[in-house]
Amino acid sequence: MLHSEDPHYHRAAEHLRERLEGAKIDWVVVSGSGFVGMAGDGPDGLGMTVEGSIPLRGLGLPVPTVAGHGTALVFGTVGKLRVCVQTGRIHPYEGHPINVVTAPLWAMLANGARGVCLTCAVGGLDPALRTGQVVLLKDQMNLFGPTPLVGARFIDMSQLYSPHLRARLQAIDPGLGASSLAEVVYAHARGPQYETPAETAALRTLGGQVVGMSTTYEAILAAAHGAAVCGVGVVTNAASQVGLNHEEVQERTRAAKPQVASLLRGCWRSRLALEACPKGHARKSMPTGACMIEPVRTSRRCDRRERSWRLYRLLERLNPFAHNPMHWRDPQEVDVWITPEVYAELRRAYYEVAGAWFPPDPESGEVVGPEEET
Repeated sequence: MLHSEDPHYHRAAEHLRERLEGAKIDWVVVSGSGFVGMAGDGPDGLGMTVEGSIPLRGLGLPVPTVAGHGTALVFGTVGKLRVCVQTGRIHPYEGHPINVVTAPLWAMLANGARGVCLTCAVGGLDPALRTGQVVLLKDQMNLFGPTPLVGARFIDMSQLYSPHLRARLQAIDPGLGASSLAEVVYAHARGPQYETPAETAALRTLGGQVVGMSTTYEAILAAAHGAAVCGVGVVTNAASQVGLNHEEVQERTRAAKPQVASLLRGCWRSRLALEACPKGHARKSMPTGACMIEPVRTSRRCDRRERSWRLYRLLERLNPFAHNPMHWRDPQEVDVWITPEVYAELRRAYYEVAGAWFPPDPESGEVVGPEEET
């Protein structure tokens, strides 16, 4: 279970719901150290049309005391997506319990968010990583960190950071000459002190490639809500190097902000930006794709035109990545939620019948338009 009865969670979610006036969020961005200002415009912004904001104090929460962190949730649109940016983190090392630290994210997830991007400043454990480099998180170690889960809530962590979103980000050229982004394992350290050389060596031996003091518990919370998660970090220093300071951390992340913002804008340009809910986290799924495809594919005396239209309409109704609510109602008026895996199987069936991913022509039943890459 989550801290689902915690008053911080419910109060924050309700205050945000009132401020949004019932509108739902598609994507969340949590800003790490030095990433404040990403909700703005310009080369280091997300290109967001800002509709409003709410201070963390307005959610009944404390504000971050760490330099380089904002104090509000800013919401608006990027294209057709509704985005909410948490401009600064509340950290456990500031003396707050985990339910307070994660309350802003919980509020955004409770208001519909299905995609979460966690940005962070990280120290490099892997000697191959260079200072100022942008990395993608592929896994994490939270063995020594806090968790927002309590009780017998056994969440699958095997694909915590969405492989699909990582692939999309890898395919985007941020315009700064980056050929590929290193994918790394994030190790959690409690902080606020930096890691000792012995701790750095231990984390490296355990498989960590970067280290930080946040992020892991937010990824766990997002996964428990069934959201697609991506993590983008900036290597601000080599872990345990002599003379570390927070000013340098902020300077490195500010310099990398244009690249990170460009990556996210490129990811969101796709209408399938949410096509990566972690396997097993859909709210309620059909048992298999075949049980839904079979009645369509074996209908007697069903010509190509009819089969194309029936499959296309079915896919449009079931699409779990559309901007519309991700459910349909069966004849018994029971809400049914499907996973991306089931949707992908239905989509393959449509390809078999129609030959491409475009609506069939109403008269001929032929599919029009160029074929889309699979």
